[in-house]
Amino acid sequence: MINLNSMIKREEHSVSALMDEGLAIINIENNAYYFLNSVSRRIWELLDTPLSVKGLCDRLMDEFSTSQHQCQADVLDFLTRFHREGMIDILAD
Repeated sequence: MINLNSMIKREEHSVSALMDEGLAIINIENNAYYFLNSVSRRIWELLDTPLSVKGLCDRLMDEFSTSQHQCQADVLDFLTRFHREGMIDILAD
C-alpha cells in the first residue's frame, strides 16, 4: 500500500507524447492508453527519478495552488491507480 513515506518511481515500459498541456501514455506491456492532464503530467514527470510521496506532494504544492490535504489525497489516488496498472513501482515503504 502506498503511503506518504513510500519511495516511488515510474516504470519504464511506456511511451508518451505531449498533447496540448496534457500527456498521452501507452503502456507497452498491456497496450493500455492514458491521458494525463497538466497536474497528472507533472506527477509523471517528477517520477522520472525516485521520490517519496511526501516529497512529491511538497513539490506539487510549490507549483500548484492546492492544500496539503487535497494534494495528498489526489496524489495517493493517482499513484494507487497507476500502481495497480503496473505503471508505478514502490521502491520502499
